[in-house]
Amino acid sequence: MSKKDTEGHHKAGTVDERKKMGVANWMRWQLSIGLLEERWKPGYCLPPEGEICKEYNVSRNSYDKARQELITKGVLEAEKGSGTRVTENFHTYMLRDDLHLVIRLEPGEFSDMLEFRHNVELICAALAAERATGADLLALSAALETMKASLGDPEAFSRAECDFHYALIDATHSNVWIRAAGAVRGDFLAFIAEINEAGVLPQSVPAHEMLYQALQDRDAIAAPRAMATLLLLAKEASRSVEQRRKAQHGQQLRIMAGRK
Repeated sequence: MSKKDTEGHHKAGTVDERKKMGVANWMRWQLSIGLLEERWKPGYCLPPEGEICKEYNVSRNSYDKARQELITKGVLEAEKGSGTRVTENFHTYMLRDDLHLVIRLEPGEFSDMLEFRHNVELICAALAAERATGADLLALSAALETMKASLGDPEAFSRAECDFHYALIDATHSNVWIRAAGAVRGDFLAFIAEINEAGVLPQSVPAHEMLYQALQDRDAIAAPRAMATLLLLAKEASRSVEQRRKAQHGQQLRIMAGRK
């Protein structure tokens, strides 16, 4: 890490955030935020390297690492003589695997995620009950304790809840299930975060405790039943999300109509 990387901080992030994330990761996060806020739209060129490095107070090496990761994702493209530009087909879903960001799902994706969970997690709960190791149970317990400690912080609770469900998937020790679920972890987090946005469901922790107990007891029948309870809660909460989205959309339309 260069001296330049450790001096000062950009208005969008603190020195502690840089140290925690690593400067290159922090820089990628800042670029991602700029893209999500439409500072740079599809087809637009990013400012010259020197200008960005000065603005964010990072070294060229850290910026280049961040830029290269976004090029690999298909978010950016570099052309000789033209600099770096946002690809024409850029969409926010390309950034969802960055868990430092929580990017809201589209309406259709929200229902798709609910369907994915029903098809994957019931099976994984049964497998985890049969295959979980002591280390797996410790990871599940740690995530559950963080959930309990974060009841007043929906964002922290959502991240811990996501960790719990992915610890369960890891406990299947099935590389296929782990890879499949890993590909949509950002979507999973976005799904949970939106459900918890208005406040953590009171039934959430007890339902997760029941699931954890079934896994501890190695009960491959009780575990999917407990998971089914959680999925039912998610389905009911998703209706509230849809109502909230419709209300917000209606409010936006009223605001737009008022501007005419």
